[in-house]
Amino acid sequence: MPPVAAMCPGIFLIMPQILTESEVSTFHTEGFHIAVPVMSTADARAYRDRLEQFEARWPESVHMLDQGASLLCPWIDECSC
Repeated sequence: MPPVAAMCPGIFLIMPQILTESEVSTFHTEGFHIAVPVMSTADARAYRDRLEQFEARWPESVHMLDQGASLLCPWIDECSC
């Protein structure tokens, strides 16, 4: 089983629904896959706008986003996993 299985339980149940069998096989062999779209351009723009608003309002707290992003900006959980 590839190391990613330990980091992301259930990933192999989700991937076959999105990727072809060949792509899943390549992932198992190579340990990575090329990028796949996960959200619309409009959603990406909306999240970026929210992040930039946070950065403008609290510039001194931007460094805290490295480890506590979802505590400072709960909406970040909407776009993760």
